[in-house]
Amino acid sequence: MSRYLKSAFFSALLVWAVAFPVLGLKLSIVGINLEVHGTGPVTLTIIALCSVLMFLRVLFSQQVGALFKGNRAPLVSPKVSQFLTLPRTQRYIIIGLIVAALIWPFFGSRAPSTSPP
Repeated sequence: MSRYLKSAFFSALLVWAVAFPVLGLKLSIVGINLEVHGTGPVTLTIIALCSVLMFLRVLFSQQVGALFKGNRAPLVSPKVSQFLTLPRTQRYIIIGLIVAALIWPFFGSRAPSTSPP
C-alpha cells in the first residue's frame, strides 16, 4: 500500500505541475510588457478536484482493477497489439510525432486575427 501511496502522491503533484501553469496562469500584454496573472478560484478548485481524483485513482487502482478483472475484454486485438510493439512501428510513430511537433507552431498563432474592413 505504501508503494501506491507514493505513486498516488506523485501523480497528484504531477497534475498540479501540468495543469496550474496551463490553466491557472493568464498572460496579458500591458504596453510592451507581458504580465502574468492568476486565475479565479473556480479554476483552482477544478485543478484541486482533478488532483484529488487522480490521487484516489492511483491509490485504489489495484482494488478497482480486481473488481472488474473478470468482465474485461481486450480493447485492442492481439494482431494490432503485436504490430504496435514492433520497434519499426514505434520508430515511425516517434518520427511522426516529432515532425508534427515541429510543424504545429506554424499552423497556430496567438496573435489576434486581422480581417480587412
